[in-house]
Amino acid sequence: MTDYKRMVSYMYQYENGIKRKNVGYVRVEVKNGQCKFTIHMQLLGQTDSVFPTYLLHRDSKGLELIYLGDSLLKAHLIDSRFIADEGNIMNSGCSLKDISGVLIFMNNNIFFATVWNDYIIKADELLETM
Repeated sequence: MTDYKRMVSYMYQYENGIKRKNVGYVRVEVKNGQCKFTIHMQLLGQTDSVFPTYLLHRDSKGLELIYLGDSLLKAHLIDSRFIADEGNIMNSGCSLKDISGVLIFMNNNIFFATVWNDYIIKADELLETM
């Protein structure tokens, strides 16, 4: 099954731009040109909410956030699934190889993220893109 790829990356909570703790994972699966993102996180002490979820794309122009959809927190758990075209994710013109991570915003001080390369997430840069 050579057309199938899978990757798992851990999600971390950032407070005031500082990486704090592991809160879950993102699984990315690619099969037949279709890309599936599964996000599973546990956020104890948080009330049920809806969080915008983005993919991170960085190029020579800077950081771009690609809206993936909303993740629902219910009973302290996020268990979201999103499907996109591997070659043109969310009609952004970016393919999966151009994506460097996933970001979920809670508020201006707290966000959750994972990155797939050596890129360091900077809170002020993220807030500029919003």
